[in-house]
Amino acid sequence: MQSTKLLNPKTATKAAEAVTNTMPNELLPQKSPASSILDRFRYLLKQRQQSAVEEGGGLSTEDMVEIYGTVLNELTFNSKPIITDLTIIAGELREHGEGIADALCGRIVEVCIFF
Repeated sequence: MQSTKLLNPKTATKAAEAVTNTMPNELLPQKSPASSILDRFRYLLKQRQQSAVEEGGGLSTEDMVEIYGTVLNELTFNSKPIITDLTIIAGELREHGEGIADALCGRIVEVCIFF
């Protein structure tokens, strides 16, 4: 039977650093979650506005809340940058505040049900 050799914690850390240091940076994720949420929101908003113009109308509160809800669903863990961006977006959409507050409350209730 082969025995398992336990590494000294300092040796294990140095070995892990050596492996990490040899990885090219191009393989590591470089995308900031904060900019991706804002970019995604703006992209979805632009698409919806173009569709609304083609149909001869504008965006309703329901449309704005639906777009906000889409990016809100990307908040899957407690991430300050994502929460900050969602707050910035909500601040830009103050005229739709009641719908956004309902979406946030619905999300909180949804998350609480799982726990």
